[in-house]
This record gives sequence, C-alpha cells and structure tokens, in this order.
Amino acid sequence: MYTKPMKTISVGIIKPTLTTEYLRDMWVLYSRYHDVDQRSFFYEMGSNDYYALYTNGKKLIGFTGFRYRKINTEHGTCQAIQISQTVMDKNFRGQSLVPRTCLSLFIKHYLRYPFRPLYAWCDAVSFKPYLMFANEVENFYPTAIEETPVKIKSVLAQLGNHHYGVNYNPKTNVVRKFQKVINDDTTTITEEDLENPHIAFYNKQKLDHIHGNGFLVIAPINFRNMLFLIKKIIAKGFYKLWKN
Repeated sequence: MYTKPMKTISVGIIKPTLTTEYLRDMWVLYSRYHDVDQRSFFYEMGSNDYYALYTNGKKLIGFTGFRYRKINTEHGTCQAIQISQTVMDKNFRGQSLVPRTCLSLFIKHYLRYPFRPLYAWCDAVSFKPYLMFANEVENFYPTAIEETPVKIKSVLAQLGNHHYGVNYNPKTNVVRKFQKVINDDTTTITEEDLENPHIAFYNKQKLDHIHGNGFLVIAPINFRNMLFLIKKIIAKGFYKLWKN
C-alpha cells in the first residue's frame, strides 16, 4: 500500500564514520530488499567514501553510497564516482532523490577540479540502476543506441578489473556474482518492461541477472549530460507541483 509522504524529505551527505546513529535503521531497510548477511553489509560500508541519507522527519527512508577513484588513462587523469549500496523505501521512490544527490556531487567536483574529467558508474545487478542512467543522462554506455567508445571501454575495464578482478569480463562487461542479493519484486523484468528498448538491451546481455550477475554502466559527466540532468530534474519538479 502506498503511503503519501507527509513531511519534506531531507538529504544529508556524510562520511561512513558519521552514520553511527543510523546503522541499525540502515541495516533494517537494506535487508528488507536484499538477501545479504549483516556482516557483509557492514563490510561493504567500509568501502564507501560518502553516504547520502534520505530522511522523512526522523525516519530513514533511503540511502546510497558513493566511492571515488582516480584513474590514469592515455588521455590524462580522470575521476570516477561509483553509485553503490543503494536502497529506497518503496513508498518514497520516483522522486529523483539519487539523481539530485549525484548532481550536487558533480557540481562540487567541477568547482574543485574544473579540468578533470568525471564519470559516474555503477554495477547494475537489476535493470533499475541501468534504467536510471538511461532516463537521467543523454549519453551513457553500454547502450543499444551506439557503440561504446574505446576511451570509455578503457575506463570501464580499469574499474571492473580493480573492483571485481577475475569476476569481471571486459568483453561482455558482466560481473559474475555467486548469489542473487536483490529481493525486490519490482526488479523482475516483465513482458511490458521489455517494450522499453533500454530494458530490452539490458536483458539481452546474457548476464544471468536472474542469478545475481551485474552489468557495469557508465556516463561521462560532461556539460551535455549535466544540462540534460538539470532539465530532467526541473521538469519532474514542475510535474510534481502540477500533480499536487
């Protein structure tokens, strides 16, 4: 049953060491939608550089982790931000909370490093994260629309090999997992979902996502994609005002 939020949702970006008062609530919320043991959950928390905590009043209704990594390529140094360990209460989804948080991080990056290229990426173990990239930015990879540029493939390979080692296949861009951790019925791909070309492309990658495998997706955070994201967020804001 959908419960309409009664209070404004607050967003706080903090380091993992400052999540102490929310640790129990974070675990309870995450375990609601993921089949993962508590020890593994807290171990993964140590890999994140920042967390965005979403609260409705005093109630934690979602969070997402962010990992930063500097990459040296033949084109120079670039920065990659991984969107990881994300969960949102079903009653509060569809409000662009993660994209809005990402936008604030992107802006902060370019204010500090105006000439250092930036990429956002994630390990999509369901079609939901992949679809978020497809909906919120104009250029992302891999996609059915165009071939992945050599430069992007190089960045993906570095990220995949560093984070997943032999479990990452650079040819297929698939990350092999040994168990399915997602326990959320909204991630099941239906015949209706397959009418969306992005979901259909994701589904065709033979990544065995039914059993938990992931698929790396990445977007260059350039002016074109930043402008597209800003327009999407503004448009959704106006739609929400009109709907209410």
